Order: sequence, then C-alpha cells, then structure tokens
Amino acid sequence: MKSSSNNNFHSISRNDPDLRARAEFKCKEIHSNGQEGDRSYNKVFSHCLFGSAAEIAACEILGADLNEKEFDKTDWTTYAYDIVRKNGQLCEVKTIFKIKPYINFNLKDNFDEEFHIHGYPNMSTCYNNRDRVDNIVFVKQG
Repeated sequence: MKSSSNNNFHSISRNDPDLRARAEFKCKEIHSNGQEGDRSYNKVFSHCLFGSAAEIAACEILGADLNEKEFDKTDWTTYAYDIVRKNGQLCEVKTIFKIKPYINFNLKDNFDEEFHIHGYPNMSTCYNNRDRVDNIVFVKQG
C-alpha cells in the first residue's frame, strides 16, 4: 500500500478492506513464525488490526510506504521494519497496549531482560534489529 498523502491523515474504519488485509497478512506472519505466544488467533488479529492502523497512519504522516514483503526469517528486510520513508529511512512501528504512559529503555544494557520484566516481550524483534532501522515509532492504544 502506497501512502495516499503526506500530512493529511484521515480516519480509518476497522472495516476498511485495506486495513483488514494488512492485519490478516501480519497475523498470518506472526503465526507462521510461532510468535503468537499464548494469544489466540483472534487476539493476535485484534492486535494486528490496531498495529496495521498505526502503520498506515505513520505512512500517511511521514510520507512513507508499507513494507509488504512476504515474511522470510532468513531475510531481515522482510521483517525488521514496517515502513520505508521516501528518503529511504526504515521505520519500525510498535504499538503498546499497556497502561503505562511512556516507555523508557537503554539500548545498550539488558534490553530484552528489562522488557520481559516490564511486560513488553514483543519488543525483542525490535531490539534485535535496532541497528538496521533508522527510526522506531511508538503508538499507544487508547
């Protein structure tokens, strides 16, 4: 999906076909890679729906395109980032479902351990690919 505008974000419906297709694509990717943990397919889809809306919004706001490559665990360009800005910068978009108003972390020390302790186990892929992306965009639900 190409970005439709640069700075004119529009609201998107949960029933938008492009949004639902993106969420389904991401959900299948998570399940095929065994990353669902103890979450049901419906729970993963719900998270992917919100995450996909955040990715689409980030594309519109930043003037970027979605990474639509099929997941291949041997090729980091298929999973390490979600969007590509027009200037070539790679961006990872992470959605946060916890009630904390902010995230604070140190990229150098005990990142993975700290995030598991503080309830953010989904951050390990983001951390493992931190030197491959140019920006990380955090979006908090609610």
